Amino acid sequence: MDLDTICQWIVLASTCMMSLLVCSGNGHKRFWGFVVGLCGQPLWFYITIHNQQWPIMILTMLFTYTHIRGIYTHRVFSKWRIKDKKGLEL
Repeated sequence: MDLDTICQWIVLASTCMMSLLVCSGNGHKRFWGFVVGLCGQPLWFYITIHNQQWPIMILTMLFTYTHIRGIYTHRVFSKWRIKDKKGLEL
């Protein structure tokens, strides 16, 4: 396997994990979903630059922004979160 293929498999795994965590009903898991997503972004940049996929590069930049914003929102504004009857964050 070449480096590009290995990176694509890692991107697949991190993106699937990120999606599952971000969709979770638990605020703590959502936070870690954004962290996992942000950790996969350097590989997204490598793949898009290596394969000259410039429209995907724009999308990668947008996702990088949303991951940073998600981390910021879940850490900075966590004291204003709405909680359900069981005490879980919504």
